[in-house]
Amino acid sequence: MGDGTLTSSPMALLPEEKELVARSLQLYAQMIGSQYGPAEMQAVVPMIKGILKKLDEPGPAAPGAKAVAAIGISQEWFDSVCGTCPKLGGPTGCQDPVTVKFPGKCDPILTFERNQRLAG
Repeated sequence: MGDGTLTSSPMALLPEEKELVARSLQLYAQMIGSQYGPAEMQAVVPMIKGILKKLDEPGPAAPGAKAVAAIGISQEWFDSVCGTCPKLGGPTGCQDPVTVKFPGKCDPILTFERNQRLAG
């Protein structure tokens, strides 16, 4: 997209991008309603709601997919911290907005690093 690109990684969506998708789907529903009538619009509303829900919630991994460390996350961090984190998943490996912008700077990893230094 050139200089106007909003994504922080090739597959992750930023809040602004999610909002654009939501607005586009709303406009699509309105267009369906105006061109084909309210019954057809009501038929696509559940699909649109499902898409919007998927944007907000990380879905299950594809069958047979193995979790991978996000870009900039060491294997030690991934094995010790990320494997038990509820934000693990998604196309970039992590759903935490801090990690997307600053790999390794989320609270669980910082706590792990602090405990490692104090222990030894």
